[in-house]
Amino acid sequence: MDEFSSCSNLMRNDVLRVCLWVIALNALIGNFGVIYYRITNKNKPLYMANWLFIMNLGVSDLLMGVYLGIIAVADMYYSGNYILHDREWRDSPVCKFAGIVAAISCEASVNFIMLTTLDCYLMVIFPFGERRITYKAAKISTLASWIFIIIIAVVPIPNTSYFSTTFYSKTAVCLALPFSRQRVSGWEYSTVIFVFYNCIAFTVIAGCQFSIFNAAKSRNRIMAKRTKQDLKMARRLFLIVLTDFLCWFPVGIMGVLAMTGQVFPSEVYSWVAVFVMPINAALNPLLYTYSTIKQEEISNYCILLAHLGLSCDKKII
Repeated sequence: MDEFSSCSNLMRNDVLRVCLWVIALNALIGNFGVIYYRITNKNKPLYMANWLFIMNLGVSDLLMGVYLGIIAVADMYYSGNYILHDREWRDSPVCKFAGIVAAISCEASVNFIMLTTLDCYLMVIFPFGERRITYKAAKISTLASWIFIIIIAVVPIPNTSYFSTTFYSKTAVCLALPFSRQRVSGWEYSTVIFVFYNCIAFTVIAGCQFSIFNAAKSRNRIMAKRTKQDLKMARRLFLIVLTDFLCWFPVGIMGVLAMTGQVFPSEVYSWVAVFVMPINAALNPLLYTYSTIKQEEISNYCILLAHLGLSCDKKII
């Protein structure tokens, strides 16, 4: 037995097994819908940089759905006699691929939330467009982010004296998170990427959010329509940042405590890795795209009523 598995099953907790399927399906379907909507409505958004960052955030969350789906299928495939295939599964290319996909998804999600927050920060602090992330700069930033993230996810794959072959196979769920009981090869690298880098990113995000809300308080009550739109976007982004922070905060705390030798109950490992950390991939589409669609439908409905000579109260709707 390890933190996740038993002799019979890859995922020994039945509740977590159900959560695995539910989050995987929601992340796949929800984020596929986000990507499709963003592509088909490319001509609508006011801010193309923001559009690009949000769409790539959807891609990163979709990858988390792919990872969870791989683990869920493997759990079903080996159900009943997992112990006979444990080493075969963890050393397989599929497990390594799943680990790489999970690492890319986690870090890409953090990166694109940081870029989206920086974009909103510039829109609110400089409402007249003195400083803005252009679409060209956004494309360069997006490409650089993907290249950087893929490199750091693939670096541990070659069999070296430091990483060995166990970086993505330390547990049955193929995660390289640094809070395992065992100090396997490459745990320092994992700690730097998943704990310290993410802490720096969320510090930048928190600083931008603090500046945004300070700006919102200091503005006059009568604001330009463009500024109101910027602040509305910033508030929606705050919900995304908050959910991602709540998902990653336990990982960071456990990573730091693991460095001091702290040992956690096995149930804590499994719940954080399979439920807490990836749930934002299923929630993000509801927060940053489907809520927008609902507002657009209300606006279109109100326009139709106006043409008919009727009044429309959006608050009631």
